[in-house]
Amino acid sequence: MSSMKIFAFSPSYLSVRGNGVHERSIVKRLMVTDHFLFIAAPRVLLLPSKKFTGTFREGRKVRFLSLPVIRPLILFDFIYGLLFSIMFLFYQLLGKKPFDVIYVRDLSAALVLISLRRWHKIPVVLKFVSFTADEYFPFPRNVTAHMASWIISMMEKVAIIKSDKVLVPTDLFKVELMSRYSVSGTKIVPLSSGVDIKEFSSSVGSKRTSSSFTIGYFGSLSYLNDIDCLLKALQLLKFKVNIKLILSTQSDPLEVKQKIEMYHLEGLVEVRSTPHNLMPKLMNEVDVVVIPRRRLSSTDLVLPLKLWEAGAAKKPVIIARTRIVEHELKDKVHVLMYEPENPEDLAAKILQLYKDETLRTNLGVTLFEYVKDYDWSVITSRLRNTLIQLLNYRGAPNGSNAHFKSE
Repeated sequence: MSSMKIFAFSPSYLSVRGNGVHERSIVKRLMVTDHFLFIAAPRVLLLPSKKFTGTFREGRKVRFLSLPVIRPLILFDFIYGLLFSIMFLFYQLLGKKPFDVIYVRDLSAALVLISLRRWHKIPVVLKFVSFTADEYFPFPRNVTAHMASWIISMMEKVAIIKSDKVLVPTDLFKVELMSRYSVSGTKIVPLSSGVDIKEFSSSVGSKRTSSSFTIGYFGSLSYLNDIDCLLKALQLLKFKVNIKLILSTQSDPLEVKQKIEMYHLEGLVEVRSTPHNLMPKLMNEVDVVVIPRRRLSSTDLVLPLKLWEAGAAKKPVIIARTRIVEHELKDKVHVLMYEPENPEDLAAKILQLYKDETLRTNLGVTLFEYVKDYDWSVITSRLRNTLIQLLNYRGAPNGSNAHFKSE
């Protein structure tokens, strides 16, 4: 099949965080092929100061639609899933096929689209990247929280079982999904985040202007990223080495600025808000990239986007020792690992790299070799192949997807 018509519903598309970077990077590369893409990107929970500021060019191969928010938010994606299904059914009644496949990164909309699939007859591919109940109710303390956690888990289970394909970030995540919900592994496809190798490696070797040893943190200030541990480690080091921290985030930095004052680190921490397109240049300003993470299902099962980007820039990385990190990487070979939520250990690892320039260089080179297989072009190709295989599937006589072959 030479071309596909893909309907992509991704509320995170406009996000300044890693999930938005992921979706935009995939779309950007699919645009240069012979695909037709329809991107529906509702502006959900995006404050004016946090809106994606990049550009998106409409053309023959892609249309972009930013949908209004329907309140209450709990009904938002359910309603759009219903409206889309009705639209697809209308086309079906006219004997037309508006899209070959639906790519959806939202649980609520996916449930509706899957439930009405027998009428609109378009296969649904679900992008599933985290266990929501684990993130919002890690320690449910009352009956209401327990009930909400159970409901969300049941929604996830139904959507995953009924989807035609499920895209997950790692092999370890796939194993966990199969174990939790007793899902067949044949429908689950690992599809990692990626990086533009050429973009991030273009400035490698450029001279930095800072005379101090500079560590960098790049990303959100969400709970799964342990900024407290990083600041405490910096406090332990401030009288031992000439050190500086560049903390770049597009989250609201007010809380972290208060913590910087509390730890008396005002002269050692520079807080920035850097658009993602300038991240390669900023990455080159630091000697070491630190990725502090707490232990949650996401951090145990998903590798962060900044790991790929630091690797592409040949920067040594210090990262919390979680299940996925130990599963995919080698300590002191690809990265330097520290024990999560242990600022003393993190400080010791920073000091180790401060003293050992050879180790810094070796870690950067080895990680670069590792991430070369995760260029966005490779990730996009894997996604495209998965969709093509789904649409061309003929399987057994009773195969559930046989009628989904693209015309």
